[in-house]
Amino acid sequence: MAGGHPSVTFHFTPTSASWLNQLEIWFGIFQRKALRNASFRSTDDLIDAIRSFTAAYNDDAAPLRLAQARSQRCSASKHYRY
Repeated sequence: MAGGHPSVTFHFTPTSASWLNQLEIWFGIFQRKALRNASFRSTDDLIDAIRSFTAAYNDDAAPLRLAQARSQRCSASKHYRY
């Protein structure tokens, strides 16, 4: 999109980006524990449920450790040289 709209910027985000994986995992946990089979009478009730879950989750949160075999890391790095 050469010469496109001045306020639009495209960014490449690989699907294997670690922060993206962590976000996907977090939203999966959130959906299973806070939203599945839930019914909310109002938007405010939903917002309260989101805030309550987030506060409880943050109390026990720990960094996610994504393990990968050394051989996989080495072979993957061959494909992503700049």
